Amino acid sequence: MPNSDNARQMLKNPVIVKSEIGKVLADFLIEFLPFEQDPKAIIESVALTLQEDLITEKVKQEIWKRGQSKSVFRIGFLQTLPDRLPESAERRSESPNQTVIDRLKSNNRFAMLLDKVFSANGQSYLKTCEWILKKPANQDSVVAFLEALITYFDKARIFGESYRDINALMSDIDSLLQQPDDPKLEGVDQIKEILAECPAMQSELRSMLLLAHANSSLVSPIFAVTDAVGSVMRKKIKPVTEPLSDCIKVLQGS
Repeated sequence: MPNSDNARQMLKNPVIVKSEIGKVLADFLIEFLPFEQDPKAIIESVALTLQEDLITEKVKQEIWKRGQSKSVFRIGFLQTLPDRLPESAERRSESPNQTVIDRLKSNNRFAMLLDKVFSANGQSYLKTCEWILKKPANQDSVVAFLEALITYFDKARIFGESYRDINALMSDIDSLLQQPDDPKLEGVDQIKEILAECPAMQSELRSMLLLAHANSSLVSPIFAVTDAVGSVMRKKIKPVTEPLSDCIKVLQGS
């Protein structure tokens, strides 16, 4: 059956992606994209067609431009091309702490991630996240965005559990940064190392830690009792999205 569901399922197979039929399937999904109504399907189609060299740079730019009016198109880019987004940005301004980050990043995963986030590609990623957070369309797009976010910040993940309350998460992160000495938490020594050498980076570390744990469990209690979309949904999830937006601004140097 030549339909978009089957095309998406086939493009999840890396063997098919690398075969001749991969481009045929990608072209089929791109052609059908303007008629796709389901945001979840749009995200998945965009993410899958961005694999390898299935589509041209021109087509990528056309899909990206659609995201100016419909942010759901850009979530697929965050999933597949987080370090190669079409929209450029400048590296975050040099800070006195950059020399410390450069020295530590080879053996410190948090310093490595800070360096990545401060890069031009990292700032482009944050700019796109900021755009998407302003007007998520529906619940599926929010979930897909959060899953892409925690994947990008995965190196900063330190707690094993999935939080359902953002206030509890922020409280645990603040406690960790005040006393980074829990031997049960893998990587706590690396956090301690950065704080010892550049304590001014505490806000950036806090932001990365929060974004690394901001999975869909945080919005599950809200979505469990409402099927709202659009502006009503955005109002209901503000307790989650506003702290995330603040974290993004911190990492942008705002």
